[in-house]
Amino acid sequence: MKTSLEIVFFHEIGHFISHQLNYKHFGIGEVDKIILIEKRPHGVVEYEGQTISKVPNGKTNLEPILNLPEKIAELIYGCYFQSIFLNKELDICFDYRNKSARGYRDSQNLIGGLSQFNIDENKRRKLYPYLKEKYFNELKKHTYEFELLFKLNPMDFLKENENGFEVELKKLDNSLTEFMEKHSTDFIEFVENIREILNKKNVG
Repeated sequence: MKTSLEIVFFHEIGHFISHQLNYKHFGIGEVDKIILIEKRPHGVVEYEGQTISKVPNGKTNLEPILNLPEKIAELIYGCYFQSIFLNKELDICFDYRNKSARGYRDSQNLIGGLSQFNIDENKRRKLYPYLKEKYFNELKKHTYEFELLFKLNPMDFLKENENGFEVELKKLDNSLTEFMEKHSTDFIEFVENIREILNKKNVG
């Protein structure tokens, strides 16, 4: 039985990896912190995760999205990792209609980003199957890499705070180095394919 803590931890690892690879290859998205907030609905302990980007000097975290393809990658990667970890369909996590889905806000933010950039219906009809089927199915083929990743013990990377836990990023980053190196080519191609579908250039 997978625990709420494990599910949230690996969901946030997906976000973390996408942010860090965006930062390494495209110069945006470096992670400031990851927090796992303890909740007790109906007396049962559950966790809500947040991966928070560093805010450049002179900016705020309320700035509009500039680089939509990279942002889309960051938004959906949490549900990719969670869904592979649980061996579930992506839509169970990445569901804009279900407020209890862990990727509800991510999917809502994706829709908001598409609207902000006036992405038309024709491009959306190409984008959604690529995100939800083609690339997700490609990711699932990397069975060995994900099996190793999912052997990580969340408690090895967590320090308690007043609301739950904060992830020790340096330790996590070091543990994910090999995975990220192997994954870089696929990730870059993923972002470039989104960019091609949307016809969007990186504005830096």
